[in-house]
Amino acid sequence: MPAKPMPPLPLPDLTGLPQWAQILCYGILAISLGLVYGTVHIGLIRGKTSPQTSASAGQPATFQLAGAIMSHEKADALLKAIESQGVMSANLAAALKENTAAVGVTTAAINAARSEIDDARKDVRDLTLELARSGRP
Repeated sequence: MPAKPMPPLPLPDLTGLPQWAQILCYGILAISLGLVYGTVHIGLIRGKTSPQTSASAGQPATFQLAGAIMSHEKADALLKAIESQGVMSANLAAALKENTAAVGVTTAAINAARSEIDDARKDVRDLTLELARSGRP
């Protein structure tokens, strides 16, 4: 039975996120891919290393199998897990966009309040100077 080609994974659009959030998302993706790649290649390297002979018994060397045989059900389950990881990454990107928008609104409100406080401070200073000039206690 020929293997089915893998469908392309839906990667979320991260261009609307701040740079730190993009780095976080791409970092998580890189670590995940690195773990898969490293596991495969370290397993292949360990499987290709030269065999060790048993010095005590003089027995012939043995190789260890460094691979895994997966059934189609397990492969499908793994594919579904990878797809759900892509969906979770898209949800994380959407949540980060919402968080960034909320931070922008909060920053604007803080700036407006700061401006009003500065105006009130100037008014109090002007009133204090007027009282000092008028000679009233």
